[in-house]
Amino acid sequence: MTLPKKRCGTCIGRKISCDRRLPRCSSCIRSNRVCTGYGVRLSWPRKDDGKRMIVGQAGPLFKRTRHADPSSGQFHMINVTFWDIEVYRNRTSTRDGLIIPPLYHSLPWPASGLSANEQDLFQFFEKQVAVGLASFSNRPLGSALLRLAASDQSLAAVALRRSLVAIAFHFRYGPGMRAEELKLSAIRALAASAAQGIESQNSIQHVAAMMSLCLAETQQNSTRSNQWISYLRAAGKVIETVSLESFGRVTDGPIMVEWVYYHEVLAQFSMRHWRQRGTAVSSHPPHTKLPFYLLWEKARWDPTTEIMQWIIPIVHQTTFAPLHLLSRAVAEILPSEVPYARQEAYKIKIARLKQEITGLKIPTPSDPATRTVAARAEVFRISALVYLSRSTDQDILHPSELHLLVDKALCLIKNMGPCERPLPLLILGGEARTDIERLRILDLIPDKDASIPWRETHFMRMLLKALWIQNDLEFESNIELGYTEKLSAIFNASEFPPHFH
Repeated sequence: MTLPKKRCGTCIGRKISCDRRLPRCSSCIRSNRVCTGYGVRLSWPRKDDGKRMIVGQAGPLFKRTRHADPSSGQFHMINVTFWDIEVYRNRTSTRDGLIIPPLYHSLPWPASGLSANEQDLFQFFEKQVAVGLASFSNRPLGSALLRLAASDQSLAAVALRRSLVAIAFHFRYGPGMRAEELKLSAIRALAASAAQGIESQNSIQHVAAMMSLCLAETQQNSTRSNQWISYLRAAGKVIETVSLESFGRVTDGPIMVEWVYYHEVLAQFSMRHWRQRGTAVSSHPPHTKLPFYLLWEKARWDPTTEIMQWIIPIVHQTTFAPLHLLSRAVAEILPSEVPYARQEAYKIKIARLKQEITGLKIPTPSDPATRTVAARAEVFRISALVYLSRSTDQDILHPSELHLLVDKALCLIKNMGPCERPLPLLILGGEARTDIERLRILDLIPDKDASIPWRETHFMRMLLKALWIQNDLEFESNIELGYTEKLSAIFNASEFPPHFH
């Protein structure tokens, strides 16, 4: 039998030799002591070991207390958070005459019903994730979610807290079973809350929780699952049930409606071009109320726009009007082989839509924050015009005019956050024909967003590269196929509809 290389822990502590016998050494047997073995063990210096113990001078407060003797074993343990340490450091540094940056952190949001680890993740969401979440009109979405999550102890609030903790877990640690368990617990809390009845008081928390689950799905499994559509649909159903006007009159209600509205436009684009195997586009004349909207959206689109105008009339023209025009363009377009697409009524409808898009003027404000919103709106307006031009056989834009508009939008898109870029980049990036132009597009897709490291950007690159290859093949064969059919063919290569957020 091979002897251990080191002495047992007991002999090391006694500073004597050890014969290293197993399972107990002879020295411990003779002295009738417990042999602590030969494995790895934690080591703590004795209080009289001056070589191994780092001795610091006790502060005046420590000297005055009854715990001045360390051997008493009655040390006072303080349960602190990062926020407490920052406040204390701020106070003591000010007293010592040091100049330090002001304290920007507020008190942590209360998150009852969570374990210690979950509370830590909730605070992580507050400090690291919430600050990077903004609505389409640049309103602080993260703060609204935190307010709703900490407002009460209802089941809807519990579900929202769980979903935010799930997002924080994935943000900090990446994909894991714990994040899935947290999402499942949020869904169960939502189901229990819905069983009690959804009222206007907790409906906003319901929408916030379901949209948070939708956000988690789109960032984690957007190419491997279509669950995000179910969450989006459920959030829209709650808004329909309670009514838009009720949401518009409640604090944080408008920003939730705005959040759902924006994601529905993205979903509309995906569902317009992604179709399940065996389904085809209908050839009958489209409904006058935007035929290709998702089935659960039809009754809400126009009322949503009206409520947005009522809630924020000043920024509507610079924010939601271009988004709504893009959704109309996606809904009105028909494939070239559909007979109705060759009728005069359809051509007149497209011409009027083109006139609305070109006639919409986005002002350039002087305020930096408002300028960012205006730049985003102009990018979506140009994207709608490019999409409308490519999707129809009508001469909506001259090639030179189209090139100038795309160049303008690509310059403005740098002012947009990474979350709002994918859909405009797909539409505008499809116009890149040379390698230099395509490298410019790829440079606008961050490899890994520092503020949102769990974002998957490789799928966006795959879509763009697939679109460019189809463009090159068309150029080589001198055969130009339909634009909408080309997008549909690329989208249908995925088992699930893509999400552009």
